[in-house]
Amino acid sequence: VPPGDGPFVHLVSLLPAGVVTGRVVDEAGRPLPDGHLGLDATRDPPAGRFETSHNHTAGPDGRFVISPAPFGGTYRVRATSSAVGKFARGRSEPVEVAANHPRPDVTVTVRRGVDVTVTVRGPDGQPLPGAPVDVHRNAPDGSNGWSPPERTDARGRVVLRGLDPDTPDADWSAVVGPHEDFAARRVVLDRPAVTATLAAGFVLRGQLVNEADGQPLAYRGLRLQVVRRPAGHGTVGRRPDDVEARTDGDGRFHLGGLEPGLVYAVTADPFLSWHEPGTAEGGRLSFRRATKFTFTPTGNRTKEVTFRVTVPDAP
Repeated sequence: VPPGDGPFVHLVSLLPAGVVTGRVVDEAGRPLPDGHLGLDATRDPPAGRFETSHNHTAGPDGRFVISPAPFGGTYRVRATSSAVGKFARGRSEPVEVAANHPRPDVTVTVRRGVDVTVTVRGPDGQPLPGAPVDVHRNAPDGSNGWSPPERTDARGRVVLRGLDPDTPDADWSAVVGPHEDFAARRVVLDRPAVTATLAAGFVLRGQLVNEADGQPLAYRGLRLQVVRRPAGHGTVGRRPDDVEARTDGDGRFHLGGLEPGLVYAVTADPFLSWHEPGTAEGGRLSFRRATKFTFTPTGNRTKEVTFRVTVPDAP
């Protein structure tokens, strides 16, 4: 409050509310003390929209208390438990919270679901170890993603434990890739075994050099982003637009798995490690020249570029 001003008044509306209590268990009825819970409104209270309440945890006996839950709303508790499975979920029946029923008690059962094995192969049919498999669930009660993505093993496989593809109001999918020079693709996880064959993508490679002296810039971080999509171009996955890389000891970089038709931009990334191993050197980079580019379906699959960048004085 500036000097000389009168009292600062901030009005806060207090709404009558109750709580939702209960217990989170597995299919055998055993308590899940590692249960993570959230509260959603299936019908908002008269006072207005209820924002989803996140980050509640169960106690050692699996019991929980979630508050506040404004009177007049209908709510549902959802739960996850890593003890059951990374992707396993459960949710309660809807309950109403009202002045004459301020503390409803529910049981949330986290079901095991099924395991889905994803096998990732290249165009030649060979398995692709280390390929990212980014799982996503979409349902009327909300969407979920998990980070970091799962990775395939030496046989090009990963087992996603605890999915429930048979839930009628939810669909599970995964974005596989991009990986090495292979473009990403989306697969539906609707059966116990799914195979994803990745196609060759486009490649941007080149070198970062210091504009002042022409010397290569080693171990610098880069971020590649999609800045424009043509009309009608669908989104491959939840996070298709960011690719991170780092130059090698000669200042060279390699960005693969890119798609034709998209407009990309390359920028220096202040959140990646830019220092040479074993030293504390480094500094922010800033591109002075335009860095947007695109690929055409019938053009060269590889572009070789040199980015000349300015290196500011050490902080």
